[in-house]
Amino acid sequence: LVLCATNMNHLDRLLGDCPPFVMQGAQITQTLLQLEASLQKENNKSNDALIFLREIEEYTMREIETMLTTPFGQEFKSKHFLIDDDVAYLNHGSYGATLRLAIDVQRRWQDRMERNLLKFMEWDLPLVTRYVATVLAEFVGCDPSDLTFVTNATAGCNAVLRSLKLAPHEEVLILNCGYLAVKHALHYAAKFAGYSVNVVDVDLIGLTPENVLNTVMAALTPNTKVAVFDHIVSVSGSILPIEDLIKLCKEKGILVLVDGAHAIGQVSLDMRALDADFYVSNCHKWLCAPKGCAFLYVKKDHQKLVRPIVISHGYNSGYLAEFFWTGTADYTPVLALLPCLHLYKRLGAQTIQQRNHDVVMSNAKRLLSQWGSTMLCPASMYESLSMVEIKLP
Repeated sequence: LVLCATNMNHLDRLLGDCPPFVMQGAQITQTLLQLEASLQKENNKSNDALIFLREIEEYTMREIETMLTTPFGQEFKSKHFLIDDDVAYLNHGSYGATLRLAIDVQRRWQDRMERNLLKFMEWDLPLVTRYVATVLAEFVGCDPSDLTFVTNATAGCNAVLRSLKLAPHEEVLILNCGYLAVKHALHYAAKFAGYSVNVVDVDLIGLTPENVLNTVMAALTPNTKVAVFDHIVSVSGSILPIEDLIKLCKEKGILVLVDGAHAIGQVSLDMRALDADFYVSNCHKWLCAPKGCAFLYVKKDHQKLVRPIVISHGYNSGYLAEFFWTGTADYTPVLALLPCLHLYKRLGAQTIQQRNHDVVMSNAKRLLSQWGSTMLCPASMYESLSMVEIKLP
């Protein structure tokens, strides 16, 4: 189900004569389908939400062209982020700093919301949200109908883990280096659903792809039905051989949930090529979007299985409808994701990733030299990443 335009040329004919969006069960899907059908119509009608979206997009593109004249480093930080000049912020992985332009765009959407709350919530929001989903889907290599938004990666993992239907003798495998909140969520879900959890120990010191693969291979059993892996380990900043881990599990018929909280913005993503069953990532870390913007990808085969952690009016109306509305909230962080995606595409994601990696590795080498210390993992485990962990002297 794709409700939105794949390019700006479609924006002025998305709504046509569709009825207002009604926030109740099956009517959500019905109205969204009507919106989708309007894409096929050639008419002269326009909608002010789409006009506003077009204006925001055009404004964003102009601002980005101006940003391109600013050199990376202190000047870019001062002009395009709100971080105090005397702060050298080194914890972007925990709480990512938001792009000033994204904050600007979010406030414009918030102002529009407050001017006409009912119209915004029941008509504008579903349409523009799916437009954002289409842009993001292109960025991460998937169909827009496989992608929905959640407040953070932990919420997405909770949704998947609480939706699993496993027998008592069946188990979910997770590594000991997995994110603590996700491990807690898994144990909580297993307690109520009755399945088992297999926490597999890996030694992060000197970790190599071969060590990870061999350890996981030895831990898999006929009872292993689902495996949970970090794409990038938050406690070490190292990247796991996620493609090989997924392939290993697929060969044994095991579903894979990837916690990619740190991935988008640090590594290039292609959901189709990766072939995970479930994938979550935070856009408010390395992509610099407003807090509360993350995505959940679910392969079509499993979309009837996965339910949001908050059940609301979209219950039993399908994957997109259930996740779209989980109660009254400020959904504008999702709408303000667009400037971040456009900036990354305009600058080139690889250019940004490589620059960040070069800076972090250069400074890591300085500390290693001064401290006479070593990195926790081999340099190959950090690839193009913006994080690295070194031992304190």
